[in-house]
Amino acid sequence: PSEAITTLDTGGVGTFSSIAVGSDGFFKIAYYDAANGDLKLTSCLNALCTSHGPPIVLADTGRTGLWPSMEIGADGYLNIAYFNDTEGRFESVRCTMSPSAPSGASCAEASYFGGATGPLADSNTISTAIGTHNSAGPVAASWYHDGKLMVGSVGAGPTGGPPTNIADPNPGSNGGGGPDMGQFSSIAVGADGNPVIAYLDSDNGWLRVKKCDNPYCNNIAGETTVQLASTGLVTGSSQTSMVIDPYGNPVIS
Repeated sequence: PSEAITTLDTGGVGTFSSIAVGSDGFFKIAYYDAANGDLKLTSCLNALCTSHGPPIVLADTGRTGLWPSMEIGADGYLNIAYFNDTEGRFESVRCTMSPSAPSGASCAEASYFGGATGPLADSNTISTAIGTHNSAGPVAASWYHDGKLMVGSVGAGPTGGPPTNIADPNPGSNGGGGPDMGQFSSIAVGADGNPVIAYLDSDNGWLRVKKCDNPYCNNIAGETTVQLASTGLVTGSSQTSMVIDPYGNPVIS
């Protein structure tokens, strides 16, 4: 067959998911288990995923693993960003990769982007995105928090963690109806090693993009914002997705 539908897990799972292709050419799927409040990972064992490894729990402290975003770097590490609602903070976990399904022992402890931010009901952290560098370097991430677009990075290794930065503080446009900036962001690392972030300006109905001028994005707030398109009213389906093409240019949908 050229396609197949496979059940990977059951029982209130898969509310939020992210997928990536490993060095073995097979899919890895990270997802939220709503029934248990856990972050899980399942690895396919063939191209159509008609065979797969058992689900692995990557994080299980309280209610954690919401809005996972996953990417595999050139260094062979699988990087997953997610929100820990119990601790009220944005986190990441790194797993080593192999041709077989990764075991729980191959995953590092979570690294934190910035300090605690409060529970989900207060923080409005509703989306995450992650990008990796072409060589062993920091892992870049973006997320939405309290009406602002945030960006952070984790150093080359599971114990890294440079500070969180406000990528777009939003002056509160839309006739005082804001601020609301940065929902449903997408981040990718350009050929120069510097991240690019696409996101929604919900106040004005714009798709916007910003480019960092260094790998850690530690001066992103001062960078120029480019408005790409008018999106109209923002709904739950107003997502962004971005990749870097073979010529080094961002492609955004």
